[in-house]
Amino acid sequence: MRKIVFLFTLFLASTLFATDNNDGKRVIVLDPGHGGVDTGVKSEDFQEKEIVLEIAKLIKARNKFQDTEFIILRTEDEQMSNENRAKLISNFNPDLVLSLHVHSNVKSTVKGLEAHISPMNNCYDDSKKYAEKINHKLMDLGFENIGIKENNTKILRDPQAPTVMLHIGHLTNEEDKAIVTNEKNYTIIADKILEALE
Repeated sequence: MRKIVFLFTLFLASTLFATDNNDGKRVIVLDPGHGGVDTGVKSEDFQEKEIVLEIAKLIKARNKFQDTEFIILRTEDEQMSNENRAKLISNFNPDLVLSLHVHSNVKSTVKGLEAHISPMNNCYDDSKKYAEKINHKLMDLGFENIGIKENNTKILRDPQAPTVMLHIGHLTNEEDKAIVTNEKNYTIIADKILEALE
């Protein structure tokens, strides 16, 4: 029941926003991946869903752009299907969508930043430009840059706006893990992403 109420409230808020977002502001949707029983990548007491939610909140809180409104798709520890995420994103009519994740790999030696974009997204070229700029900025924290990969998941394919799925390091790699589990770095990550959006 709680999940139904949450999704209805989010849908209602998105509908109201969609009818009143013509004030000239750039709208950027932040999609913290996973949530609820879907924890994402786990390592010891660290969970992807919690890491990316905190980073999303900091991006919104530290926004200094007068012409930009950040909307966080999931503000609590709630599970959302990709279909519901895509519908809500569409209602917000955004100028950019950033889906935040932390990656994993069966090989613990694999590390670095990955950005996924869809070749079926109508704004492919702009998605690629944003992905490159953000990854370049995040390298300042000590991450390697694996680069950009193509992925046709619904979240990346459906939005009528540039859309990037950011994988901020690998929780399965000890070097990356030291960066993404240090809460002091969350502010730096948020600021680097904001710098890339200037």
